[in-house]
Amino acid sequence: MAENSPDLPGPGRPALPPQPAVVESVRAALAPYPWRGLTGPVVAALAVAAADVARGAGAVGPPGDPLLRRDPRVGALVAALGPDPGWRRLTVEEFSRRLAEALAGVEERALWLDVELGWLLDRPA
Repeated sequence: MAENSPDLPGPGRPALPPQPAVVESVRAALAPYPWRGLTGPVVAALAVAAADVARGAGAVGPPGDPLLRRDPRVGALVAALGPDPGWRRLTVEEFSRRLAEALAGVEERALWLDVELGWLLDRPA
């Protein structure tokens, strides 16, 4: 994962505690695959689909599904992974935890954006 990525918890940024069910679901989604050899977009799509399943939302489709690949969370996780494939040196447990944390951060930022846009649009003239 990129060390200085604004999308990841790190020094000076509080880590968002991932939900244990999401971490476990991501781990279970990655474990059957030789995940260290997968591309960033496939790993990110697996993580997003697994998180949705853990939350009871169900998955859009398999990781290669074009609808899932267009999910903005997938793109944000790919950016969070960064160009350095250092994540391939992590254990599946640690990598799953980091993916879940990054995804929680992405989703929190999206929620705040929605709130702030609502504030802007609701201002009286």
